[in-house]
Amino acid sequence: RWRIAGNSVAKQQTFHSFERGDAVAALIFNNTTRQIILVEQFRPSTLRGGDGQGKIIETAAGIIQADETELECLRHEFREETGIDLEYNDETGGLKGVEKIATFYPSCGGSSERIHLYYVEIDTSEISGETQGLHNEGEYVNIKVFTYNDFTEKLRKGEFTDSKILIGGYWLLDRVERRKNAPGVLLQAPKTGDCVKFDLLDAETNKPTGKTIGYFIGDIGAVKGVDVWVSNENTYMLMDRIFGDTLSARIRTLGARRYEHGERKRIARDTIQEKLTHAMSIGSGIDSGEVVVIDAGRDLLRSNGVKRLVMAAAVEVEIGNEDVGHVYTSLNIIERCVRNALEAAEGKRGGPSALPISPSPRAFQSILIPLLGAGSDAQINARGVVLKSIEIAIEHLSAEGKELNQIFLLAYSGEEIEICDSLMSYNPRLRRRTAG
Repeated sequence: RWRIAGNSVAKQQTFHSFERGDAVAALIFNNTTRQIILVEQFRPSTLRGGDGQGKIIETAAGIIQADETELECLRHEFREETGIDLEYNDETGGLKGVEKIATFYPSCGGSSERIHLYYVEIDTSEISGETQGLHNEGEYVNIKVFTYNDFTEKLRKGEFTDSKILIGGYWLLDRVERRKNAPGVLLQAPKTGDCVKFDLLDAETNKPTGKTIGYFIGDIGAVKGVDVWVSNENTYMLMDRIFGDTLSARIRTLGARRYEHGERKRIARDTIQEKLTHAMSIGSGIDSGEVVVIDAGRDLLRSNGVKRLVMAAAVEVEIGNEDVGHVYTSLNIIERCVRNALEAAEGKRGGPSALPISPSPRAFQSILIPLLGAGSDAQINARGVVLKSIEIAIEHLSAEGKELNQIFLLAYSGEEIEICDSLMSYNPRLRRRTAG
């Protein structure tokens, strides 16, 4: 039932909807061959308006069954239509090389179907030329490959008629055009230690301010020449164990005093944790969102050029029932950490410190901030962390009297690289630097 605005008369109307269920689809890019992979198959609905034979080139796709998730469906449809198995990402629990593009209704006037469209990157030299699909169910799928240039030319000429290709194709085209000079999709694969820089533009004149926002890629051990590093810590300032697989452990190991023992290196002094413990009272903690500043030590200074470490309490530790510890974080905590870390790098410290306030904060020109909290048990959305970090970085560098002129994020995984690059590329206050 519905009412016409301003009219009290109710009218009844009958609607018809084809309840088809949801589907997944995948626009596929092969990094090894630098090709877009599509499929061709018979679709009777295209007989009248298509090529007369009922065949159409489209993305790989399939209906989601009642007992499976989007990604489970994507994986089995991918295997059926391309012959390739997608691998699971142990860190995220998702699928490797898979990124969501959009969810949309292809025909909302007559069907409830939604399509969940994904972008999938693979690395293989073995794409089968054989017809794929479930032949026992009458499904015959031919693989069609296109170079990126051929694909975009056909896209612009309107030669594709599948809505999934059009949505995914223009999404991909936009992303590549915005990032011609950056490591990323369809270009040279990024290497650990690479740095992508963006000039901060003046809000009124749109001219470069001489200040930089950007991101480093991969292992923090490959980052050179940044004055201040921020570490992701808990409220008790107890770093992760030496040689662990977290950022905290990596910084602790990199900053430790080591010596050669045969063919191996051993730890002679746990420098960073010692300095951190010295800055704290025994058994004490700090509030979440606060920071502790310590000297980076001679080993980190020599190997990476790091002068200071800002230890951010991004994870709250609570002792619950039966003396069981619980950890959590939030975007509000992360926001406070980032703001306090930047102020600490300026020489303004509100929390415990093993150092006096620097009389010459100008020595600190640059700072590296990881995606705080994004890898914690709270599973904060990495996109939200990056978005908030960029917002705070722009605000800080735009303020009067600040000595920092370079703020970098650290993107470890492929997903984090994509998030950092896309959000910086689309920010109107940032312009990608083409060199240097």
